[in-house]
Amino acid sequence: MVIYDLRSFISALEKKGELARIKVEVDWHLEIGAIVERNFRNRGPALFFEKVKDSRIPFFVGGLQTPKRIAIALDMDLESSEEDLIREYSKRIKTPLKPERVNDAPCKEQILKGDEIDLFSYPAPLWHEGDGGRYLGTWHSVVVRDLETGWQNVGMHRMMIHDSKICGVMFAPFQHIGLIYQKYEKLGKPMPIAVSIGNDPVCPIVSCAPFGAGIDEWDMAGALRKSPLKVIRCETADLNVPAHSEIVLEGEVPPFKRREEGPFGEHTGFYGGGKTEKTFIHVRCITQRKNPILRGSLEGTPVVEDHQVTSLNHAALALRLFEEVGIPGIRSINFPACGDPWLSAIISIKKNYHGQSLDAAKVLMGSKIGRFLKHVYVVDEDVDPFNLEEVFYAINTRFQASRDLIVTRNESGSSLDPSVPFEQKGVTDKMILDATWSMTSEYKPREEWGGLTHPPMVKVDERIRERVERRWKSYGIEKE
Repeated sequence: MVIYDLRSFISALEKKGELARIKVEVDWHLEIGAIVERNFRNRGPALFFEKVKDSRIPFFVGGLQTPKRIAIALDMDLESSEEDLIREYSKRIKTPLKPERVNDAPCKEQILKGDEIDLFSYPAPLWHEGDGGRYLGTWHSVVVRDLETGWQNVGMHRMMIHDSKICGVMFAPFQHIGLIYQKYEKLGKPMPIAVSIGNDPVCPIVSCAPFGAGIDEWDMAGALRKSPLKVIRCETADLNVPAHSEIVLEGEVPPFKRREEGPFGEHTGFYGGGKTEKTFIHVRCITQRKNPILRGSLEGTPVVEDHQVTSLNHAALALRLFEEVGIPGIRSINFPACGDPWLSAIISIKKNYHGQSLDAAKVLMGSKIGRFLKHVYVVDEDVDPFNLEEVFYAINTRFQASRDLIVTRNESGSSLDPSVPFEQKGVTDKMILDATWSMTSEYKPREEWGGLTHPPMVKVDERIRERVERRWKSYGIEKE
């Protein structure tokens, strides 16, 4: 089934048994959050809330929360492993496709301005009782354009509703949108901005991916969907948004002005701080489809949708990074979704020289992709980085702390890391743990180990293994 917008994606999920429709009315005040949290813990289906209190608009969540659903979004075999998804993603983005600009689109079916705009008419949840407000933007695409170069940047930045026409937009000064905003602020000009909510599932995937400066994420959306993304110009600014968006907010971020925002239950599973002064959007226009669908996602303890997609994004881009830098022997990379993929990574490598694992870890940690990593584990090529049992076993049997552990202090880190005192947020210790077999000179080949520098692993003879496989059913261990 061809997926070209949110509705075709929802249909595809439903046909594959990956969607549940909630037909009873639910409350946007904490109830949706509690339902989604329990469903995510159970690795349940994507959820379509047909009736939400105080709104005529349905709400959809969880479309990319599992590898199977990501496979549906990318039109891949449903049995694709996480490693399969990563390698295909990494392959596809080598061929960016420029978007196709159209003159008419479903997202223009309704155009709202002035008093017609009411952000509270959308079923934005109050996800957690400690949140500072209702968040309209949790799984969306924020579009801005560089004032000097004309480069269009797309990102994903949380958006809390302040009032009927104003919502927050949180970004850091070092993020691409932050650097662009500083140029507007320097000239005392408001920054035009557009927010696309609800579209082809590859759009939010690329929106939260750490692509480099100068890359238009819509080109990468075309690469992932293997056909150009259809876009249309906004009503109030020269910004391109997906033509099949459910809802598009258009507005401005004023210079030098801030509003109190937060807190918000973040991807670490903790609150990232109290209320602080942050930038905001004055919404001037909304374009949307007739009977639009609001798309969102719960943040919190792993594994939620954000963790699964971030794991995919970071691993695929890290593979590309190692190819470009020229670090040889990389078998695969996993940013485990179960531990918050922003904070740790596992590299599987075929070593050719002493220090190669350290080189690989340093390259990753020094990149935009690995900026917030606290821990990098390096394992040999015979260890599957997606099998955490194998990884833990390798750490226990191949790692020596005095030789293979590197810790650095006062590095740049995530401001959301709960292990760091609030006053020191954004600064962290970092660790590289090398669980590969040592190649130092004191480890010499030994005859009793068959010429290896380490003891051979216990293995079943391959001929016996094959014989047992052939006869397995006859043993009566498993019932028919």
